[in-house]
Amino acid sequence: MPPVSIFPLGTGNDLSRVLGWGEEYDSKRLYNTLLKVPDAQTAVLDRWQVQLEEFDVSTLISTEPKPSENNFDIRKKFETLFKQPPTFVRETTRDAYQNNNKLPNTRFINYMSFGLDAAITLDFHHERTLNPAKFSSPLNNKLMYLNESCKYIEDFARADMWNLGSYIHLICDGCDLTDAIRDCHTLVILNIPGYASGTNPWGKSSSTSLLSCFEVSTDLFDRQDFGDRKIEVVGLTTKHMAAIHVGFRGIRIAQCNQLRVELCCPMTAQMDGEPFYLPKPVAVNISHAGQVLVLNNENK
Repeated sequence: MPPVSIFPLGTGNDLSRVLGWGEEYDSKRLYNTLLKVPDAQTAVLDRWQVQLEEFDVSTLISTEPKPSENNFDIRKKFETLFKQPPTFVRETTRDAYQNNNKLPNTRFINYMSFGLDAAITLDFHHERTLNPAKFSSPLNNKLMYLNESCKYIEDFARADMWNLGSYIHLICDGCDLTDAIRDCHTLVILNIPGYASGTNPWGKSSSTSLLSCFEVSTDLFDRQDFGDRKIEVVGLTTKHMAAIHVGFRGIRIAQCNQLRVELCCPMTAQMDGEPFYLPKPVAVNISHAGQVLVLNNENK
């Protein structure tokens, strides 16, 4: 199969951005862009396989700290009032969820994510399907995305009272890294250095994070490379979800060849921008699935 270039006809266009082909469609630049194709450099791009596996949730051992007998009643009342699950775990009958409860594909190239960001993307996708006229341009799309995120304002406001570690078990190359997502509200599996319309939650290898107060990291990781048969695992708090759009990075968790995400309850997810809902506990196994050739426009 010959190498291909990417044309930015979508909303986020993350792969097009990463490969240097632009962030949005511009008919005036079409001819000049095509002239750059013969001089583009060939690059190898990893693909990743996604397989769903049913498993028995009762076999999981909770690592949540147990309350002492003295404060159990007080803690129980507090949790009943305030520490309820996030919307995407609690409201399982929403139309956006029930109409998109199948895996959209079995492979991805860009990224996959679980949690709060996927829930917002799923509502955005559902609204765009119902009212396509409202989504007439990239700018309108971003404004509508912001509007859909307001539906989850309660989950943002109660961010200190819930985290993905209560609903997800994360296993990277056989190592249980669930503790690393105890403060996170979104889990991102990255193949390319691009996510959510031009951000890079992993961050540049040479940069130091200005959000260091949110993480403790020795940064013993290899340089991010979409053709190295490794995938990056990043955690995002609600603060990170906003901050990555102005150049900050998330919490680096791992670089691995395969991983297993055990979902202990219903969960929202997205794969290369295609959101979906997993209505029951399931294990998501991700492994390398070969490579494809693409054209990298280094002379942007």
